[in-house]
Amino acid sequence: MRPGGLVIADALAEIVGSSSRALPGASVVVLREVPLFAGLSGRHLRKVAKLAMLARYRAGVAIVREGARGHDFYVILEGRAGVSRGGVPAATLVAGDHFGEMALLDRRPRSATVTTETATTALRIPASAFQKLLRSEPTIALALLETLSLRVRDLESSSGSIDHSG
Repeated sequence: MRPGGLVIADALAEIVGSSSRALPGASVVVLREVPLFAGLSGRHLRKVAKLAMLARYRAGVAIVREGARGHDFYVILEGRAGVSRGGVPAATLVAGDHFGEMALLDRRPRSATVTTETATTALRIPASAFQKLLRSEPTIALALLETLSLRVRDLESSSGSIDHSG
């Protein structure tokens, strides 16, 4: 079971059992586990959760394709999906895993293809709505920048790179 244990499992079940619109309260529980959103306040996390929609896919469907422009962020709620790069399997995603967070910020081409292996339900946040939220709530953007900065610093320190920022 992923970090967060039963609370996450309960939230996932609650969302999956809902209609096409995700339940904001349960979505907050799920989004709180996404590293990109770690620095957001509860109020800001609720605003992000309100953007979330449910997306359901049959087995064998490519949710995103390598090289295509990124337009959405996803959290797997139920099911299993495979990640491939250059046609080579790279990872398997299950409930609680997420992908596409950089699409929320830059809409650059996808670095991998994600294809469902089973029927899959995901929480989907459209980049266009997320970017509109960032424009209206710059404090969210600042919190994301801080989180990303910490992640870059961690990567630099683990790779032995020198931080020239002083």
